[in-house]
Amino acid sequence: MFMVALTACLEPYNPPEIKDDVNILVVDGFINSTDNSSQVYLSKAVPLSYNDAPRVVSNALVQVEEENGTSYTLQELESGSYSLTNMNLNPSKRYRLSVRTNNDSKYFSDFIDLVPTPQIDSITWHASRQQPGIDIFVNTHDGSGSSKYYRWTFEETWMYRSNYGASYKIVRGQVEWNDLDISRCFHNKPSTEIHVGSTVQLASDVIRNFPLVFIPVL
Repeated sequence: MFMVALTACLEPYNPPEIKDDVNILVVDGFINSTDNSSQVYLSKAVPLSYNDAPRVVSNALVQVEEENGTSYTLQELESGSYSLTNMNLNPSKRYRLSVRTNNDSKYFSDFIDLVPTPQIDSITWHASRQQPGIDIFVNTHDGSGSSKYYRWTFEETWMYRSNYGASYKIVRGQVEWNDLDISRCFHNKPSTEIHVGSTVQLASDVIRNFPLVFIPVL
């Protein structure tokens, strides 16, 4: 009776879905102090029911500003994507990101120190215990203890085969035997998930066996 009563007290909660139009700027950016470059992608948040392509923000003024110093204006090479290379960043200075959209809305981040990115110690893998496939893990550390926050991005390369092969090909209007395997194809895709880790609550600035990606085995 006690177990029945305890179960009856559990009620599912479905948070309300935002169906109206939202006007929230999403800034995905990174300042690379190793090669003096910066990459920023601007878009707008959308409701969960939104099925179209992400709404990018174009024609914005995006700058990396040095505290009490110069500023660098990023160039929009693709719609919503801003980047700049060959900046003269000073590791002893603090920097922030500023954004001014075409409707004159202004956004500023806090001034932060440029923290050198520590090298990845190793990439490991193990057979998944949840489903057929393998889990990829990343390991890294910062001996100076100044990183604390980590984020990883990567590009996936997939090999797949078409359902049907082609034994013949047409060359200059003539049918010839095809001696190449054209049923095997490759596809590249950047990661779309957000992979972040933190060592703030740890005694040392060390990341061990951080789950990066799962690769299914078909």
